[in-house]
Amino acid sequence: MSATANIKAGRAYVEVTADSSKLRKSLGEAQAQLRSFSKSCTAMGREMLALGGAMSLPFALAERSFAGFDDRMRLVQAVTNSTGEAFESLTKTAQRLGRETSFTAQQVADAMIALGRMGFDRTEIEASISSVLNLSRATGTELAESADIAANSMRIFGLEASKMSQVTDVLTATANGSAQTLTDLFEGLKVAGPQAAAAGESLDELCAALGVMANMGVKGSLAGTALRKAYVQFADVNVQNTLREVGVEATDANGNLRNMAEVMRDIALATKKLPTAERLAFMKDVFDVR
Repeated sequence: MSATANIKAGRAYVEVTADSSKLRKSLGEAQAQLRSFSKSCTAMGREMLALGGAMSLPFALAERSFAGFDDRMRLVQAVTNSTGEAFESLTKTAQRLGRETSFTAQQVADAMIALGRMGFDRTEIEASISSVLNLSRATGTELAESADIAANSMRIFGLEASKMSQVTDVLTATANGSAQTLTDLFEGLKVAGPQAAAAGESLDELCAALGVMANMGVKGSLAGTALRKAYVQFADVNVQNTLREVGVEATDANGNLRNMAEVMRDIALATKKLPTAERLAFMKDVFDVR
């Protein structure tokens, strides 16, 4: 409210005249000015509050982000039993990758947690983490899930952490080169993996077989179950004879089981022209589907 308006409003009260209409008019103007001033103050207050909130928001978000990263790194420390320089090194690695890649430092920390829970130590995590980031980015899979999948795949086949780059390359190529996601692929791997490893198959060979299965329309745990049974079934002489009837050999000249991916491709080609009912009956016998 301006000084002039204050003076005018005051005069409306102290200059008593015989003209009552003038008095009422002055009072009305004064009240209107007071209401306008009040509204201006209220609006200004709202704007100040909004501005204060907007100014504090980035700081609040940064504080929460820092707290989140700090919490995740404490968990990294717990699962890796790292202290002192080892823990400081992991922290710096997470921060660096958070700056240099499309992932945040907190996401990198989550991937470290997944690796740590699989028994990776500080040195193994630092040697593996970049490959895990590449796997996640290439397949569109969450980073922590990618770390879990890669680490579990390695453990199933008894591979060392130094092989992480090759493992993530195989997983990426299979997932992106067949009709399945990385998650589908791992669902099959964890079901069929132990049996495949026992049969002498490598991760590469099992992934190739799962890729063939996916392109046949069977993926995930269903593909894994079928392949797990196949490793047992194909060693059976009766099943080998059944396969031989359609021109498929399950074993090589030395009696060893052939590469599973090659056998699966041969089965797909050999049964492609069979009537649907006959093909289903054949698959039921060969894969022991009950």
